[in-house]
Amino acid sequence: MNFYNMEGDKEKKKAKDRAWEKFFGYEIGSLMPTYELPHTRFGFSVTISGDVARYALGLKVDSGKVRRDFHESMNKCGELYQKNVIQAFQYIIKRGILNKNLVIQTPYDFVEDSCLLRSVRCWGDAADLGLDYTKIEFLERSLISPELEEKSLAPMTYNPHNIDNPIQQLILLELWRDWAEGMCVLYSPRNR
Repeated sequence: MNFYNMEGDKEKKKAKDRAWEKFFGYEIGSLMPTYELPHTRFGFSVTISGDVARYALGLKVDSGKVRRDFHESMNKCGELYQKNVIQAFQYIIKRGILNKNLVIQTPYDFVEDSCLLRSVRCWGDAADLGLDYTKIEFLERSLISPELEEKSLAPMTYNPHNIDNPIQQLILLELWRDWAEGMCVLYSPRNR
């Protein structure tokens, strides 16, 4: 066997393995503060492809492909991350710039027993980044009804709610990205 051909085959395999990364891509909306929405000054959105959302919704936690404690372990990591960020910003909190009553939320809300993230939350007055429930319902119907499949491939956007300060923005962005990284691993051809 020719060494050159072996190298070419390796490159083709790498390109094929990496193709899913482009497919899973997501787009983060502007992180600049805005005054357009009074209760979401530091809001931002994240958009994923409908195909990825369908895959995540169809990927059940007890299917054998995903550890049964997927939701629990994601939430424990998310709570720990929030605590660490809050500790890092204790000076700001002590100075009264932020509310001292910081209750750590369970960060991840999944659609039933699937891997699809319904919303990600952090401390504050209902600060979250979430999908519209009507889009989730349509996506669920599309898994059952083949005629809706093509329409369900439209991009899905996680929208902000009550993101009042840059610390909440930082936490929500990082928590969302942690979920996305986990989905990249699950979505990889090696795991399908």
